[in-house]
Amino acid sequence: MEPVTVSPPLPNNYYMVKAFDFGPDGTTFTPAIEITLKFDPSELPEGQIPVIVYYDASVGDWIPIEGIVNADAGTVTFSVEHFTTFAVLGRSHTNHSNTAPDMWVWIVIGIIATLALVLIASLLRRRAR
Repeated sequence: MEPVTVSPPLPNNYYMVKAFDFGPDGTTFTPAIEITLKFDPSELPEGQIPVIVYYDASVGDWIPIEGIVNADAGTVTFSVEHFTTFAVLGRSHTNHSNTAPDMWVWIVIGIIATLALVLIASLLRRRAR
């Protein structure tokens, strides 16, 4: 485990708190292992929350990881099946690491709105008869 001093580019509105390169890269585990990283909560800009990510070089992006964040204690704990670069990033409560869920939310809203309009039009036609 080596501290990372120069990291790959971060998503917009994210702040690097702490990153570590676990190696050798590509080492895999079955079952998954648990890692706990310590960070200094005072390094988070005001209004930001810590998130856990790993860097996927094949897609050139930071990927969010489910885990337990204890901002008061300054720890994050997560399970992994491989070694790579893991980081604690700060993000605001309103930004997201990925725009895809936002896109899907709008698609679902559009489908529901279309179905509602079709239903209303159908009811109005029946009423007019």
